[in-house]
Amino acid sequence: MIAAVRSHPLSAYLILTFVGFWSCIALGTIAALHFWVPILGALTPAIAAVLVTGLTAGEPGIRLLVRKLGKWRCNPVWYFVVFGLPIAEGLASLELARWLGVARGTPLAAFRALGPMLPALWVVFLFAAVEELGWRGFVLPKLLASGRSALVVSLIVGSIHEIWHWPLILLPHQMLSDVPIVAHSVSVIAEALVLTWVFQSTGGSVLMVALFHGSTNIAMVVYDQIDPGWMPWFKSGMTLLATVGVLALVGPRLGSGEVGSRPTTQCT
Repeated sequence: MIAAVRSHPLSAYLILTFVGFWSCIALGTIAALHFWVPILGALTPAIAAVLVTGLTAGEPGIRLLVRKLGKWRCNPVWYFVVFGLPIAEGLASLELARWLGVARGTPLAAFRALGPMLPALWVVFLFAAVEELGWRGFVLPKLLASGRSALVVSLIVGSIHEIWHWPLILLPHQMLSDVPIVAHSVSVIAEALVLTWVFQSTGGSVLMVALFHGSTNIAMVVYDQIDPGWMPWFKSGMTLLATVGVLALVGPRLGSGEVGSRPTTQCT
């Protein structure tokens, strides 16, 4: 078993992550387990990444993996990107929705709704970090090291990440059951390119990727001011538009030319 993990670490990670997460969703249908098991499922990307890294690279490898969460000394522009871009996308979507007559609230209403949530926002970033430690901390670097282009690797990671979410969309009474699968897939796959750009441009900082991921989740309070029937399409459309903008700005290498050559943009 250990030999198989060492020979095929990516496959081992994916099996552990998918089986663990999907099993937790199934067990979560049991009333007594409804609260705690889904939380355990959300931890599976990080658990699988640490387990596989430990079996393939030992304690030094785990230290290197976890250290990516501590890369915070960055050019301040990246903090504006990871916190500002998701909010800007949401506000732009809301303004467009208001112009089209499908909004049900205003930016002020969105920020008022956010107020009571402020003491617990750290939980959003915590779960984003746990998830990204696996997808961007473990999977992304290994696929980039395979020689594939950053664009192709991003599409692969985004597609796998989206399929991982599918039970939450396709099964009834789940967190994302009311979200069209096409809209959600476009959002996750397109955003994977932006996350690769952030990851590579900050020298492999999982922290910055997690902050972007968490900010995207928090920005949903803005999208909630759009008619529910339209909201997923505004979210996917704006995410796709932002991704096209990033590609136009930095090219298909998605910031890979900056790693190792422009230390002022990277995190330590």
